[in-house]
Amino acid sequence: MDSRWIVVVGAGSVGSIVVEGLVRSGYRRVKIIDLDIVSRTSLDRSPVYTLSDINLFKVEALRRHIYSVDPTAEIRLYPYMLTENNFTRVFRDASLVIDTSNTRDTTELVLHGAGSLGIPVLSLVGGEEGYRVLMNTGSRQDVEQVYNGLEGQPSIARVFQMASEALEKVGGRLGKRVHRYPRPEGSFRYMGIDDTFFFTPDERVSIDIEGLTREVARRYILLRRGDVGLVFEVDRDVIAGVTYAGGLMVKGGDLDMAEDLARNLVDDVIYKYVVE
Repeated sequence: MDSRWIVVVGAGSVGSIVVEGLVRSGYRRVKIIDLDIVSRTSLDRSPVYTLSDINLFKVEALRRHIYSVDPTAEIRLYPYMLTENNFTRVFRDASLVIDTSNTRDTTELVLHGAGSLGIPVLSLVGGEEGYRVLMNTGSRQDVEQVYNGLEGQPSIARVFQMASEALEKVGGRLGKRVHRYPRPEGSFRYMGIDDTFFFTPDERVSIDIEGLTREVARRYILLRRGDVGLVFEVDRDVIAGVTYAGGLMVKGGDLDMAEDLARNLVDDVIYKYVVE
């Protein structure tokens, strides 16, 4: 188990519990991809995050928590949205991808990306009737429904059980080719989800961290500077975060306003400090 990399897409209420369950069950090489930050509402939905994590990027806060559980775990962070241009880099050495994004576009991209690389996918999908767990191991064309109708938010124990049983079921068939899902339509460079708007650069970039920090502190109210990026207040009830890999999220207000603000921040702030 120590030699397998498992990718978890999403570090929200379900993803954070899944990562912890994986590490506690012996899967200690985990990649986590998410561009969102911890807010006060995150504390209502996930037992992993605490008050001290507010305004940190979720991937960073989650890694801190995991290291308190097992400091020998190998945790790789990808603080951006999954896109057509980066899924190969994230998935390439993985034995399993667990999708907890619960957004149709991202789930389709996960299925397409992992499928094109021959990697099994386990997808947790929430809805009005509760959570379902969908799995494709490469043994059939159709996605297999493992669980259905879990009422409400899954408990830590329930998610741990789902992940453990599904991983055990997949274990003997890892490495087989899975169905090649059609490429989803649309652009993933800019994406709006609920009250949050995200930007992910097409290519890997490096940011002049000190220069960006000074610029943000001069223009806005700097809230947190972490290992992954900066989080700052742009306007009343509007918070933005910039990662050192060039990703951006804007949370608060209406989505149209967040989109306009995100595009302006990309042009006027982020790209001024890209060094490569």
